Amino acid sequence: MRLKPRFRSFLFTILGGSALLIGLFFGCKPKPTQAPSTRSSIPLPMDAGTPPVPLPERTIRTLPAGDLLPLLDKAPMALPEEMRAVWVATVANIDWPIRGNRDFAANKQDFLRLLDYYAALHFNTVIVQVRTAGDAFYPSAEAPYSRFLTGKEGEGLRDQADPLAWMIAETHRRGMQFHAWINPYRATTTADISVLSPRHDLLQHPDWMIAYDKRYYYDPGNPEVQAKLLRVVRELCLHYPIDAIHIDDYFYPYKVGNQDFPDGETFKRFGRSGQNLGDWRRENINRFIGDIHRMLRADFPHIALGVSPFGVWRNKNKDPRGSATQAGPTAYDETYADIVHWIEQGWVDYVAPQLYWSLHYPIASHEVLLEWWHRYADRTHIYIGNAAYKIKNNGDKAWDKEDELLQQVAARKKYPLLKGNAFYNASSLMRQHPEIARRYLLRTFSRPRVFRHVVRDWQKRKF
Repeated sequence: MRLKPRFRSFLFTILGGSALLIGLFFGCKPKPTQAPSTRSSIPLPMDAGTPPVPLPERTIRTLPAGDLLPLLDKAPMALPEEMRAVWVATVANIDWPIRGNRDFAANKQDFLRLLDYYAALHFNTVIVQVRTAGDAFYPSAEAPYSRFLTGKEGEGLRDQADPLAWMIAETHRRGMQFHAWINPYRATTTADISVLSPRHDLLQHPDWMIAYDKRYYYDPGNPEVQAKLLRVVRELCLHYPIDAIHIDDYFYPYKVGNQDFPDGETFKRFGRSGQNLGDWRRENINRFIGDIHRMLRADFPHIALGVSPFGVWRNKNKDPRGSATQAGPTAYDETYADIVHWIEQGWVDYVAPQLYWSLHYPIASHEVLLEWWHRYADRTHIYIGNAAYKIKNNGDKAWDKEDELLQQVAARKKYPLLKGNAFYNASSLMRQHPEIARRYLLRTFSRPRVFRHVVRDWQKRKF
C-alpha cells in the first residue's frame, strides 16, 4: 500500500527523530552509512595489568548527569535503573594513584585501567576521593595539592594539568558518573606536621584544629571551620562537572579507648544553655549537612548530595527506632551523624550506608540492616555499601566464601526500593580478587544498567 506524500513525510520525521533520541541516549555519534563501525568492545576483566582499552570519542556522555536529564526524560524507552558504584580511595595511595608522582602520565594510565576494568563489569559510578585530609586532588584556592597525588604536599604537576578535570572527562566518556568524595573534618593522617604544605590549614589556622589520637581534626563546632568547608564544596561544584558531592562516615572521629574528643572549650563558647555535649555535636553536623543541601539546591541544583555513614544508625536497645543490632559504635552516638534526621528533613539525595558485615553476622547482620534501611527508601535513594576488602581477609569466616558478595547483592534485590550497591574498595576486586569479581559480580551484573540519578525535592512530600 502506497502512503500519501504528506503522511509518508510525517512518518519519516517521527522515525528519524526517535532514532536520533536513541543515539543521543546511548551517548554515541550517529553511525555513518558509508563505512562500517570501527568501535572496539571492552573485554571482560581478565587481567588488571592489561593496557587500557581505547574507547571511541563520545558526545552526550561527556556531559555531567545534570545536563543529561532532559534527554533521558525524553528517551523513547524506560531502562532499569541501578547504582553500581565503587569507592576509589586515594588516601595513603590505597587504590589510586599507586604512588604520588609529579609526572601525571603514569598515573593516568593506572586510572584508565581502573575505569575500563569497572566499565567491563558493568559498573556505572565511581566515587573518587578528592580531599583526603585538608588537601586537594585539583588546583585549589582552599587547599594545597595532596602529597598522595604529587609526592609532596603543595607541589603541582609538572605539566600543569588539571587532574580532576581529566578524571571527570574520562569517567563521563565511559557513560559513568563521577561522585567527588571528600573527607571534611580529617585534617591530617599523622601527627607529623613536617609533611604539610605551608598552605595547609593546620599551619594557617591552628585554632581551627583539635589533636586526637595522633592526628589532627577540624573542629566541627567552630563556625569558621564550617564556613571554610562550605567554601571547599562550593569551589568543587563551581569549577567541575561532578555528578555528586559524596561524604563518608568521618564526622566526629570514632572514639579511641577511653579518650574523648577534646572539644570542651568550643562547647563552652558555642553550646546553648541547657544543651548537652552530644546534642550540640549532632547539631554541628546537622548544620553542616543542611547548609550544603541549601547551597546545592540554590546554586547547583543538578549536583546530588550523597552520604555513606556507618551502617548502624542506633541500636534498638537505645532507641526503639533503631535496628535489631548490638553494634559497638553507632553513627548517632559516636560520630554524631543523625542520618535519620537528614532524611526526614530532605537534605540528602542518597545514602549509601556501610553495611560492612556478613549476611548473618550475629552482632550486626547485613540482612537485618537491609530491612531496616529499606524503611527509609521511600524518602531518599538508598544504595547499599559492601565490604569487598573483607573477602578472605576477616576474622568472620563467612567472608571466606567466594560468593558472600553475590549473596549480599541478591539479598538487596529482594527489597524493591533499594536500587543499588557501592563496593569498598576498588583495588580489593581489581588487584586482589579479580577472579571473584569476574565469576560472581559479572554474573549478577550481567547487563549494563543506566543510573539516572535525579535530584529529588523530598521536602515536597508528606511523611
